Amino acid sequence: MPLDTQTFKMTKYWLQVALDKIPFEPEIFSSKNLSMARKEFLAGNNMLTGIKNWLSCATLINVKKGKVELTELGKQIRKYDPKGEHPWTWWLFHLHLCSNFDAFPYSTFFTHFDSDGRKWLTLDEIVQSLTEKISKEQNKEYKEKSIKTYFEGVNAAFRPGSPIYDLGLLQRRYIESERKEGVRRCSVKAADIVVAYAVLLFHKIYFHDHTTVESRLLLEKGVGKSLGQNNNEFRETLTRISQNRKLNNLIHYSTVANIDSVEFKRSDLNAVLKAAYISGEVQWL
Repeated sequence: MPLDTQTFKMTKYWLQVALDKIPFEPEIFSSKNLSMARKEFLAGNNMLTGIKNWLSCATLINVKKGKVELTELGKQIRKYDPKGEHPWTWWLFHLHLCSNFDAFPYSTFFTHFDSDGRKWLTLDEIVQSLTEKISKEQNKEYKEKSIKTYFEGVNAAFRPGSPIYDLGLLQRRYIESERKEGVRRCSVKAADIVVAYAVLLFHKIYFHDHTTVESRLLLEKGVGKSLGQNNNEFRETLTRISQNRKLNNLIHYSTVANIDSVEFKRSDLNAVLKAAYISGEVQWL
């Protein structure tokens, strides 16, 4: 902790190179291979550090003693979308960052701020809020200057032309009264299969030893916000998933005595991952 982007956004090209080269060059990010890595990624030293950190925090790679390898997630993305062109690839990238506390400030930004499409925030306001939150959670004082540096790469990733921006999770505009650029979280109509994967992922990370989890606990961990859904939208999607014959064998949503919960029947993330690529249900918004 945290996700040190070195102020650089993750790009489609960098992802493509990583998926292509890492299986054959596990030491591509080592100091002895910097020249080769710079040539392959078309990136400088600081950029290479940022690339490795993005991939690691999104759990696409494991880093061990100077070597890197694709995780199962990375291998599946390499199999189905080696060029990083599918929207589902970037939903996976986003959701795995959101579910990873060590991906701060990315994870905190998307699980802390509401996605109601109402409030515009300046970069200064976001950084202040993130600094206060992480300082309180860690019982340690963090400097806004440091958090601002970490957030620059995240901010850059959500600009037009970036694949992750095209998920529709964020909007930008110039705030005349502040004379600054503002951003706001957006309400997103994510495909049901995306929501199903997110629920299974957050269950695996936070509640893996529980077969049934109250919906409010999942929401408290930020799964709804990471999807761009408010609480009601999230529950409505869970209802549809429970009625979907392709998905209800994985999770079942129910309400008993005013307490709604999710029963986890089969936590098969890979099955959902593959189905999303094959079905074509996930589209750019």
